[in-house]
Amino acid sequence: MGSKTRLLPQIKDLGCKAGIVLNPATPLSSIEYVLDICDLVLVMSVNPGFGGQSFIESQVQKIKEIRAMCDAKVGGPPAGQPATRLPSWKGQGCWGWAVGAPP
Repeated sequence: MGSKTRLLPQIKDLGCKAGIVLNPATPLSSIEYVLDICDLVLVMSVNPGFGGQSFIESQVQKIKEIRAMCDAKVGGPPAGQPATRLPSWKGQGCWGWAVGAPP
């Protein structure tokens, strides 16, 4: 378990939202045990560190699996989440997204 189970509650105790990031190669099993204390999960659709990369399509499936895991653990998305999503992620469980641009 380790630092995730210690750090996430500490962040929340300060009155902040706490989330976790998954790089493309990181398995879902590495965060399953903290999903009930996360306010968000950011799934990286490229490898971090440099711009100009192509979208890693397999991350859409990872988003779908995280959505199912969250629904099973904590009962689904909060009320009032926006219905619009990036087209390729539509219906996969995303509530929002972050977009970067190459320098």
